[in-house]
Amino acid sequence: MDLTQLLGALVSNDAVSGISQSTETSAADVTNVLAAALPALLAGAQQQAEQKETNESFTNALMKHGEKDTNNILSFLSGVDAEDGGKIVGHLLGANTQSTEEAVAKKTGVSTKNIAKILAVAAPLLMSLLGNQAKQNKKQEATSGDLATALMTSLLSGGDSADVLSALLGVSTGKKKKKSDNLLGSLLGSLLGGNK
Repeated sequence: MDLTQLLGALVSNDAVSGISQSTETSAADVTNVLAAALPALLAGAQQQAEQKETNESFTNALMKHGEKDTNNILSFLSGVDAEDGGKIVGHLLGANTQSTEEAVAKKTGVSTKNIAKILAVAAPLLMSLLGNQAKQNKKQEATSGDLATALMTSLLSGGDSADVLSALLGVSTGKKKKKSDNLLGSLLGSLLGGNK
């Protein structure tokens, strides 16, 4: 699985429809929120994988979520634990959770309450997709060194997630992304700065 396949699964018709049903929000709102927020969630996952203090717990979480079958996304989403999903969002975004939700709200016009609901349902799917790939890599011994870090590095070397989402959804970001050590900070800056 590469970045395009991962993001394609997360913004697929089945995923959008399932999240929309679970959260009682429109498909358009779900799509817009995912397009705006997924790069920040992926950046958060990368930081969890790369930081020594969070790497082990993140790897364990990937393995646990990787046990769930994501072949039928609608079926997967119908049984999602949104409370657990909210905790995942909190882990991935950390101290930036509220500011990310506010930035996404400003960009999309969706309320922060609905954004929190959408992300809480989408996050377990993201973790299960990542976990399935991590398990696959482990089985094939296709990655060397740390599993979670290797997975995120391999995925995110496939391009800029915001650009990939734009291509998948047929929209233009209209902005150039700056390289930064603080991925969440730079993504947040892009969200807040790209609202003209």
